[in-house]
Amino acid sequence: MTEHQRRHLIRWLKETLNGRPNSSMLLSQVKAWLYEHRLLIAGDRLLRTLIAQAVRAYEDEMEEVLLNTVGPALSDYWSERLVAQTQDRISLQEWLWSVPVRNSTVQMKELFGKVEFLRFLHVDARWPEAVNESLIRHYARRCASRTPSANKRLAQQTRRINAACFMRYALCAATDHLLQMLRRWLADVANDAGKQINNGRQDDAKALSELVQAIKELAANPAMAADELRAALPRLTDKALPRWASSRRKLVRLQLMTKSTQARKVLPKLVALPFASETPHRLLDTLAVLRELYGKDDVSKWLARGSSNRLG
Repeated sequence: MTEHQRRHLIRWLKETLNGRPNSSMLLSQVKAWLYEHRLLIAGDRLLRTLIAQAVRAYEDEMEEVLLNTVGPALSDYWSERLVAQTQDRISLQEWLWSVPVRNSTVQMKELFGKVEFLRFLHVDARWPEAVNESLIRHYARRCASRTPSANKRLAQQTRRINAACFMRYALCAATDHLLQMLRRWLADVANDAGKQINNGRQDDAKALSELVQAIKELAANPAMAADELRAALPRLTDKALPRWASSRRKLVRLQLMTKSTQARKVLPKLVALPFASETPHRLLDTLAVLRELYGKDDVSKWLARGSSNRLG
């Protein structure tokens, strides 16, 4: 293999590593590439050396991009803080990698704490576009597969890359889990309110059956006079009529308003998250109004009556 062929192969390996950083499958791909370009296939030892050389060169470029965007001070701080212990005597790496075991407001509070902590570490700051999601996922999982003590013994370059990708992946995973749990929690609250309304509402079929049975009993009573019969029929019909004139949707909304204690605890933390959209959205305008209200020392914390934000 000549020198220019070697450089061509290294350049192809770098392009292959972008988006598919798993180097364990590269040996067979390198052999296929050599066969397609009608080059003599070298031994596995030489090919593995070239693969390791390409990986080191690729990680050198990746570290340079991260340092130019994030900065060396913040990158080193992430790598040091990741292996440090928390108040529960577990490492920050183990705490961030843990997933919620159940859908509850307690678990949501923990996820809010993770997101707030990662934002405090400026993980949500600028991120290089060259480090895509596949690279973030690969290096984050590689960092999580090692113990914190093993990550502490790695080289500085590897620690920087692993810590940065791990922090970014933890922020994305915590946000996704939080929104998913919030969606499930809202659905459960709405379903519980609907069940309570259904249990308290009058059964129309049962009321109609009771009305028919009562009319049959009146008709079968020969001792009842006509005046008494005419007076009894309006009472039966009034009893069979629905007791609620409001719609089911309105009743469910009123039921949800009576259980707003948990929602008031979740909403201030939710509106504090920096939501964004590529196009203008009405939800962002409503969140801006709520963020302004919850930022004040106002006890009521209600929307202004003149607000024109409608979500649907």
